[in-house]
Amino acid sequence: MSKEFVMPKLGMTMEEGTITKWLKKEGEKVEKGEPIVEIMTDKVNMEVESPYDGTLLKIIAKEGDVVPILQPIAIIGEEGEEIKVEEPRLEEKEEVKLEEEIIKASPAAKKLAREAGIDLSLIKGTGPDGRIVEKDVLAYIEAHKKVEIPSQIIPEPSIQIIQPVYREEIISSIRKEIAGRLSKSYRESVHITLEFTADVTDLVKIRERLKEKASSKNLPVPTFNDIFVRLVSIVLKDYPNLNAHFDGEKITIFNTVNMGVAVAVKEGLLVPVIKEAEKKNIFEIAKITSDLVARTREGKILPDELSGGTFTITNLGMFGIDFFTPIINPPQVAILGIGRIKEALKPGNMVVNEVTLSLSVDHRVVDGAPAAMFLRDLGEALKDPVSYLF
Repeated sequence: MSKEFVMPKLGMTMEEGTITKWLKKEGEKVEKGEPIVEIMTDKVNMEVESPYDGTLLKIIAKEGDVVPILQPIAIIGEEGEEIKVEEPRLEEKEEVKLEEEIIKASPAAKKLAREAGIDLSLIKGTGPDGRIVEKDVLAYIEAHKKVEIPSQIIPEPSIQIIQPVYREEIISSIRKEIAGRLSKSYRESVHITLEFTADVTDLVKIRERLKEKASSKNLPVPTFNDIFVRLVSIVLKDYPNLNAHFDGEKITIFNTVNMGVAVAVKEGLLVPVIKEAEKKNIFEIAKITSDLVARTREGKILPDELSGGTFTITNLGMFGIDFFTPIINPPQVAILGIGRIKEALKPGNMVVNEVTLSLSVDHRVVDGAPAAMFLRDLGEALKDPVSYLF
C-alpha cells in the first residue's frame, strides 16, 4: 500500500524546505534509511533518508520547489501499484514589484529635464530634503555639454564601446539567512571590539604533549581551536553576562556554555554548537568538534546542531590574519575572534609565541570594563593552561 513521503521537520524552527536534488528517480527501488532527496532549510542543505521500503512511485515536489513541512513531496509504495494523487499547487512566492522611486523635484526642474531628455534620477538635488531644483538641472546640462569641434580641423574620433563582462548569481537560501542575520546584528547590536595580545608560548609546547598523549591512547589530536574552546568555556563561567542572549528587552544568562564554532563553507559561514562545552575535557571537545566540522563542510549537519549557541569563537589565524572585528551572532551578546599564532622578539632576545584576540560585545548589555577583564583572565589562562587541560 502506497504511503506519502512528507516534507520532514528537520529543526525546531523549520517551517518549509527547498527540494534541491532528488537522489532517486520515479520507478526506482528505495530502502528505509537510504538517502533519497536533498533538502535545504534556512540553515543547511542536507540529505534526507527514505522513511519506507518500496518503490518511488511519484515525485510530487520537483527540484527547486519550496514546500511547507508535513506537505507530501513523494509517494512510495509497491512496484506497479496504481496511485491517485493530486499534485498540490506549491505556494509560489509572490513577486514583489518595487514601486518606481519617487523623485523629489520642483516643477521647473521637471520641465527643464523633460525638454532636455535628462533622467532626473541621475541628478543630485541641493534643495530642501534633497529636492532637485532648476539650478541642479542646469548644472548637470553644463557639466555634460558636448564641445563641438570643426570636422575640417580634427576628424571625429571613432569610439568603440566595450561592454563590461560579468555574470549574475542568485544567492542561496543559506547565504540569504547569513545576510539577514548579519544585517540584524549590525542594525540592532551596538558593537565594540577590544583587542588583546596573549602569550601562548607554553600553550604551543603543551599541545605537543597533548599530541603525544592522543597518539599513545588512540585519541583525537586537539587543535589550537579545541584548546581555545576549552579555556574560553571555563573562563566564561566567571563572566555570565557574556554567555547570554539579549532580545532588546531582557537578557537571558545561561548556566552552561554552548560554544559555537564558526566554520567556513561554500555558501558562507555556519556555526555548529558544542553543547555544555565547559563540562568536557580537551579530548572530548576534539572529538565532537572534528565530527561537527566535517559534517558541516559535507552538508550533513543537522539544523538543531546549528542552534542554541550562547557564545561564539571564530578563528582566522590559519589564513594568516592577525586581527579582525568579528560580528556578533544574534541573539548572543559576544563573539571572540582568534588571529594567527606568531613568534615575537622580546627584550633580552627572548622569543615568545603570541596570539591576538578580538572580542566584540554588544555594548547595550556589556560594558568595556568586564569585557576587558574577561580578555585579561583568558590571557592568563592561555599563558598557563596546564590546570585547564590536564
